[in-house]
Amino acid sequence: MDLADRVLTFSHEHHLWHRGDTIVVACSGGPDSLVLLDVMLSLRAREGIDVVAAHFEHGIRGDDSLADAAFVEQFCSERGVACFVRHEDVPSYARENRMSIETAARERRYAFLRKIASEQKSDGDALIAVAHQKDDQAETVMMHILRGSGIAGLCGMRPRAGDIIRPLLDVSRADIERYAEVHGLAPRHDATNDELDATRNKVRHILMPLIRREFNPAIDDALMRLSSAAGDSADFLRAAAKRAWDGVVEKDEFGFSVRREAFKKLPKAVAFELLSLIGERIGLSQRLTAVHYDDVMNLIEDGRTSARLNLPSDMVAAVDYNQIHIYNRKHNGKKEKQETHDKARYKIASIEKENVAVSLDDFGMMLEIEKMTSLMTDMKLDRHTIAVDVDVLPLPWTIRAREDGDAMMTSGGRKKIKKLLIDAKIPREERDSVPIFVSHGDIFWAGGVRRSSLGMIKKSDESAQSIVLLKLHRYK
Repeated sequence: MDLADRVLTFSHEHHLWHRGDTIVVACSGGPDSLVLLDVMLSLRAREGIDVVAAHFEHGIRGDDSLADAAFVEQFCSERGVACFVRHEDVPSYARENRMSIETAARERRYAFLRKIASEQKSDGDALIAVAHQKDDQAETVMMHILRGSGIAGLCGMRPRAGDIIRPLLDVSRADIERYAEVHGLAPRHDATNDELDATRNKVRHILMPLIRREFNPAIDDALMRLSSAAGDSADFLRAAAKRAWDGVVEKDEFGFSVRREAFKKLPKAVAFELLSLIGERIGLSQRLTAVHYDDVMNLIEDGRTSARLNLPSDMVAAVDYNQIHIYNRKHNGKKEKQETHDKARYKIASIEKENVAVSLDDFGMMLEIEKMTSLMTDMKLDRHTIAVDVDVLPLPWTIRAREDGDAMMTSGGRKKIKKLLIDAKIPREERDSVPIFVSHGDIFWAGGVRRSSLGMIKKSDESAQSIVLLKLHRYK
């Protein structure tokens, strides 16, 4: 069967595209991606799809890299195919963001490809076709085996994962090279693929040839069957995790909250998949491993309030009484929210009117200020409503986020704000949302939590001349 027909059969079997879709082919200029582009061009009329090319130049290999970009542009120009090229300095991006060049290159490349896909107008979906093939899949599964992978790693790469499709996943490298020769293609060669300093290259050039020669000449087919079987199991576990979701997981302000006791009752494989699902939804760029799962389970068993665990890709798990909060401190807005609160600072310089409302937008609250001559005996005072003597706590007042070392006077002596918030069972990620009221350096109220003994007025106290009632209302 012709290679294009094989790709077509595989693509229909896995529903990679539909009539009217636009396929953005990621083309580096190497054998695999060049053959992929050529095959997709040969199928576009039969399948009723549109095909464009996209080339990402990483700025890693100097003149060779620039020559690859020029080659792809020329190839597309000769065939009348739209070609989008982007040049970036990936090494600088990697340094600035403290990540490996490989991770940075992948992140920036897929960001570019998805941008191009989003700009394509068509009757159907805009998909990204990448040139992973059968040998790549076998090498990937083998690498995961060497690392001690679970079922997810044994799946290798899926034919379709969201907007990413892999039409060549059932085509061998030898078949690709044969196709290029027969069709007169002259792909570029990336010399870094021959170097033995990378794990994948060692698997490709040393381990796999050894296994084919000494143990199983059909190891690639065996690993493909393993991958397919693991994929079926992984799909079953993913469905089970989604069914368990509502009884175990809740969305919260920063990420997700996991009910500890309910999570502990899940079968281990389902619980592991549930954690992986959470990771995906908060932007985890790599799957959790069994080691990470064991760490989270130890955290859950430990159960110490405020205990926390750092996971890959800025993912954090933190104990909060009967829950575990899991969030991504980089991508979920926690970092930005923290910075906002660090800058949040309101000042009440004077109280001219009898009743005034002040918006504390950074805290998601409204402050109502009311002047009074005395306190009514039936007036309710609580952690959200306090009365203060302005003669004892003179204006101006500052309302800000908490700071390290903050403390205030209580009936039991001087207490750290941090300790008061813990005692009040305020979750760690919400503690910067508590407004701290300050008068000339003295904290007199952790808004909505507890007030200070300074300037406190009793309902029977007739000596206070300047009474102000403060009420906090949270936005709905």
